[in-house]
Amino acid sequence: MEIYWNDGALSREFMCYLINACDVYAAPSRIEGFGMIQVEAMACGKPVLSIDAMGMKDTIIHNETGFLAKVGEEIKLEEEWAYKWMGFNEKHIVKFDKPKTLAYRADVDDLAKYLYRMLTEDDLMKKMGENARKHAVKNFDYIKTSKDINDLIEKKLDLKNSSREQATVSVQEP
Repeated sequence: MEIYWNDGALSREFMCYLINACDVYAAPSRIEGFGMIQVEAMACGKPVLSIDAMGMKDTIIHNETGFLAKVGEEIKLEEEWAYKWMGFNEKHIVKFDKPKTLAYRADVDDLAKYLYRMLTEDDLMKKMGENARKHAVKNFDYIKTSKDINDLIEKKLDLKNSSREQATVSVQEP
C-alpha cells in the first residue's frame, strides 16, 4: 500500500481521477465550510477521514461513512484586515469583541488511529465506502437538495398554498 500526500492545489478536473484512485479520502480540512469534496468522495464510494467540526459534522456519519477526528486546536483571531475588494471603503483592521474562529486543527493522534483502523481492519474500508455512497446519494443528490431548498423557501415565505392557488386561478381564466 502506498500513501500519497498533497498539500498543493489541484484542478477540479483532476479531482475525480484522484478520488476514484484512492482507497480512503483523508482530508481534515481546517477551513472547510460545507465539505463538498468530502461528499464527492463519499459519492464515489470512498470512506472519509476528516475533522469533527464545521460542515463535516453534518455530512459524514462517524463510524459509518468514515471517521471524524476530534478537534485538537482552534485557531482564533482577535483582529483581521478588511480590504476594499471585501466591500469596505478603505483598508483597515477590524477588531472583534470576542475572538473569531478562523480554522481548526484535527487531533493528530485521532487521525492516525482512524487511518490505521481503515488500513488494517478487514473490510472496514469497503463497508464504510458502501455506506458513504448510499448516504451521499440519498442525502446530497442535486435533485433531493433542490427539492429540499424549494420546500424550505415555500415554507418560510408561506408560498406553498398561495402559489398553488394563483396557478389554479391563472389556469382557469380564459
